[in-house]
Order: sequence, then structure tokens, then C-alpha cells
Amino acid sequence: MHYFHHMAIKLVFANTCIVVLICIFESCSHFCTSTAQIPLSGGIASINPDLDSVKVGDTLRFNSSFPKNLKYENGGAPDSGTINLSGAKDVLTDVHMTSILGLNTAAPAMDSFSLFPKKGTIRDNSLDLHAAKTIYFEEDYDSFNFSMNILPLKRGIYCLVVLGVFAAKKDCVKSSISIRFNNVDNHWHYLRDIYYGGTSINANDSLMSYCFKVY
Repeated sequence: MHYFHHMAIKLVFANTCIVVLICIFESCSHFCTSTAQIPLSGGIASINPDLDSVKVGDTLRFNSSFPKNLKYENGGAPDSGTINLSGAKDVLTDVHMTSILGLNTAAPAMDSFSLFPKKGTIRDNSLDLHAAKTIYFEEDYDSFNFSMNILPLKRGIYCLVVLGVFAAKKDCVKSSISIRFNNVDNHWHYLRDIYYGGTSINANDSLMSYCFKVY
């Protein structure tokens, strides 16, 4: 299973010098000088109806959300500290659709589905048009939300993988936000029995994957 990792943007030396000069002459103090990224927890995702098998043409509803006030993630567990993301920009992530074909064998499968946004925006992912889409969350009163309808077009066994938000920006702070499926059953038996050949599932796959059969 393949995951795309957000690439940090490097600061250009010339631009940094310009910012420093402006601050000297205008006594500015609001320019960002830190490139640190803060890990946050609290994002959830779900698919309804929660079925391990659906027919071609059936509609699945995907929802994902997280509150504006999120806890820091310390060693994989939520900490007591919080950060408020009201007004944050670049609140986006990737969703991948993969067809499970056999032992350690999978193929891009986004073309086997039609996606219809209900809240938020869907855009093509230039890194892999056939495997992934980029989704943009919409800010509401107390949370960020995204939802879409998924229409299966072809038979097969699939896994939908949702990555965490890469680098939501607010002021001088970038935050990554973990997103986990909260369905009662994510149907990992397809992943375990077919792709992993009955052995244990990789931790990242189990946390970020929802699998189902289309017949």
C-alpha cells in the first residue's frame, strides 16, 4: 500500500534576508521564523452504511471531521495541551482507493468509483491521478468537515485509505492532524486474508483503512 508524504517547503535565503531587513526598518515582529510542525489528534472518519459488501451502483457516504480545538499528540497519545485552529488554511488531505488483488499485490482503483462532494471540495491528485484524490475540509462553527458520496462502478475488493491532514496553517504554526476510522468494523479481514496472506496487518494500514467488496 502506498502513501504520499507531505514535503516541507524550504525557505529561500534571499527572501529571508528581505524579511529581516523589513523587520529592522519597520520593527516588525509578526513574520514566521519557525518551521516546526505540531502533531494533533482528534480527527475521525466513517463510511455508511457500514457493510463489508455492496453492489455496483450502491451509494456509500464518507464523512470526516475534527473540532477546532485539538489536543497535542505526544508519542502517539493525546496530551493535555490544546491548540485552536479557527481560520486555519490548507486544511486538506489525500484519500486513496486501492484494489486488493492478491498477496502483496494491489492496484490503483480511483477510476473504479465516482465521487460526489457534499461538504468541502475534491480535487485531482497530481502525484497519482488513478489512485488518489485530495480533499479540502470546510470550516464550520466549531469544527472542520468533509463529506462525499462514493458510487462503485466496478466489481472488486477495495480499501479506502484516508491520510491525516498534512500541514494546516494558522499564523506561524503548521499542524498535522491524525484521522482514524471510527466504524465498528473496518473489514480488515479482506486486507489480512488477501493482501497479507493471513498474517498480521501493518499498523498504519489498520488505522487508516476501510475495506469492502463490490459485487
